[in-house]
Parts: sequence; structure tokens; C-alpha cells
Amino acid sequence: MRTLFVCSLDLMRTCRSSILMLLLAWTMPLAAEEEAATSSILLRAVTVTYDLEKSVHFYRDILGQEVVTWEELDPERSSAWLDISPEARVTFVVLAGSGEYPGGVVTGGRIGFVGIEDPAYQRESRLGGGRGKDGDMILPHRVSNLDTIYEKIQAAELEVLFPPRVTGTGLSRNMMVIDPNGHIVELFELFPGRPPEE
Repeated sequence: MRTLFVCSLDLMRTCRSSILMLLLAWTMPLAAEEEAATSSILLRAVTVTYDLEKSVHFYRDILGQEVVTWEELDPERSSAWLDISPEARVTFVVLAGSGEYPGGVVTGGRIGFVGIEDPAYQRESRLGGGRGKDGDMILPHRVSNLDTIYEKIQAAELEVLFPPRVTGTGLSRNMMVIDPNGHIVELFELFPGRPPEE
């Protein structure tokens, strides 16, 4: 009789464990769905511009980035998120940069533009006057040949906030310029070895 009682207790413990496991298994998918993590990856910074030619010239011809996307968008569909007329021409352009640095090739982020030509609305891109106001965007770029880029920027008569100089850390030189859309662009070049004495 004692043996039977022990078996019954073992059976009850096993059943209780099984029931608990079934309940946990049943609620697990719900808990997993409720606790799903949110993730986000910034693909590119995109600027709406009314002077696409100047924007592409700056990033492609002065900074040496490559155009990887150039496509015309449907104005009717684009009017859901752009203030344009049905006659507008909307162009989407993406540029990507990369460079050969000590340690190998470095591929950077991408910058995009939504270029608008709209006969119904004559507008200009915001030019100059930017000194880090509320809502402004700063676009840092690691570059090579900073002095050559600086010469091209001067030839293009873009607003330079400050010319190339050694940074506070002493590990690189940088400069800042206003791009054709009014954004502050920081250009910095790392010293390959020890920084030169000033």
C-alpha cells in the first residue's frame, strides 16, 4: 500500500509538471510576440532640393562620390509626400563614397536627393547662412586629399565656415563648408602616421 501511495505522488508530480510545461508552451509564442525588439538602421540621409545639378556637382565632382541610383519618380505618387504639382519632374539620386585608407578600403554611408523641377512652384534650395541652427543637419565625411577638395570648394564659391586645420585631438585635419542645400558638411582627413608639427 505504501508503494502504491509513493507511485501516486510521483504520478501527480509528473502530471503537474506536464501541465505546467503545456501551459508555458501555450503562452510562450504570445510572450515572444509581445516582447519582440524594435530595430532600425539608417540607410541614407536624403535632402529635397530644387537645384539637383548643384547638389550632384558638390558630392560627385568635388567630394568624389559615385552616383549609384538615378531614377525618375512618378509625380502623382510623389505628391502624397511632396508639395508638388502634377507637372513636376521628380528625380531620386543616391551617391555613395568609399576610399583607400591605411588598413584597406573603407565604404561610408550614402546621401540621397529628391530633385524637384516644378513649373507651378518656383523655389530655391536654402543657401548659406547656416551656423548650426535648431533642426540643421551636419554631414561628416572622412576624405583624402583635403587640400585638393578645399581648392575645388573655393573654385565653386561655396561658403566655407573654416578652412582646413588640425583638430583638437591632433589626429586629423578638418574643415566645414555649407553644401548647396544649406547643410553643414564637415570634411576630415586622418593623418596617416604622426600629425605634422604646426
